[in-house]
Amino acid sequence: MKALEGFKKLTEKSKTKISKEVLDQVGNTGWEIQTLGFYNWPNTIEGTLKLQNYEIKKWEFELAIGKYENDKLSKEDVEKVQEQYENAKDELKNFLDSYAIAD
Repeated sequence: MKALEGFKKLTEKSKTKISKEVLDQVGNTGWEIQTLGFYNWPNTIEGTLKLQNYEIKKWEFELAIGKYENDKLSKEDVEKVQEQYENAKDELKNFLDSYAIAD
């Protein structure tokens, strides 16, 4: 988020030196984007990555169960995969419990 804060500061300083038309052409210089968008975008990306990680770990766990049922994976290996799945689930839950959208 520090990089986005730097862009906000640069935009503020440039408002006295660059016309509104030029700033509009640059894009993403308005209050809504710089205040709300800059806050929401990184959180949305982080949430998406945590969701994808959870889904991957879930599928890996389901695959491990299937391999175990076909005697291709040990119980210990399934438990390791299950632990990774549970950790990913907890990470996603903790993120969602603390997630807030600026509006």
